[in-house]
Amino acid sequence: MMGCCLGTCKTKEADQSNIGRDNQSPTADEARRRSSHERGQSPQRPANGFSQRRRHGSNSHSRESIQRSIDSLVLETLSLIRTLVDNDQEPPQAMLTLHKIAEKDSGWLEVVKSLIRGIPHTDPLGPAVITLLLDEFPLPTKEALLELRNNLHLSQDGASDMYKWPCQQRNIGVILGCLAEKLAGPNSVSLLSSDVLQYLIQNLDPKNHPVVILHSMVALEKFAQTSENKVTINQTLQQMPVNPLVTLESWLIGEQYVKREVAFCARWCLDNLWPFIYLPTVRFTDHQCYVK
Repeated sequence: MMGCCLGTCKTKEADQSNIGRDNQSPTADEARRRSSHERGQSPQRPANGFSQRRRHGSNSHSRESIQRSIDSLVLETLSLIRTLVDNDQEPPQAMLTLHKIAEKDSGWLEVVKSLIRGIPHTDPLGPAVITLLLDEFPLPTKEALLELRNNLHLSQDGASDMYKWPCQQRNIGVILGCLAEKLAGPNSVSLLSSDVLQYLIQNLDPKNHPVVILHSMVALEKFAQTSENKVTINQTLQQMPVNPLVTLESWLIGEQYVKREVAFCARWCLDNLWPFIYLPTVRFTDHQCYVK
């Protein structure tokens, strides 16, 4: 009887103990899990955010490393190209590597941007190397051309802040002219957007560096190989209060040979591409230049 009473008492004490444990407050870990569950967030989110920032930093570092490698290849090609004296010679390994990189749109864009910012103004072979490389590269797609145009931010106010130096402006003119010649036809028309046209014409301002003016003029001449572009450029020039080509033609008399070269090209464009009937006496360029 007493055993039964003792057993009953122990059972009641155990039940009361279990009830007491059930009524205790949850631990700190349980509270965090419950709080995260109620907010619909994972407790590992901060760690994931850190991982994303770390991956972003790694990608940025990798992209900068690729850009430096491409810049180095471009300068190496520029230094070695002058040593090639025979057409049968193998091209430099740096040039072959750049060609392989340019087989994809993303690589083509990176190489073109490197040509803009990396070819110096002091090297006379700079424009020739740009043209040589672009001729060797595969033709870019429309998407790649659009991406390049968006990256340059060309307008009548100039190019992107990344490409404000005269040497970079010259390189942009060389690249646009080369692409216009390679993509003659509908692709050339799509490349010569209103912003690109205003940019090239604005570069004809006599206040700009003569080399920038010269290569912008050559680029316009390349675009004019497509008849639709030729008409568009002619209409734009006629709507201007003062034709910049007529102003540049006055540089023909002077002691600076680079300006005389600009004047000769301006007069050639007026003679052959965009003649203006209101000019008083139209004489051909070769009749007005001392060529001895």
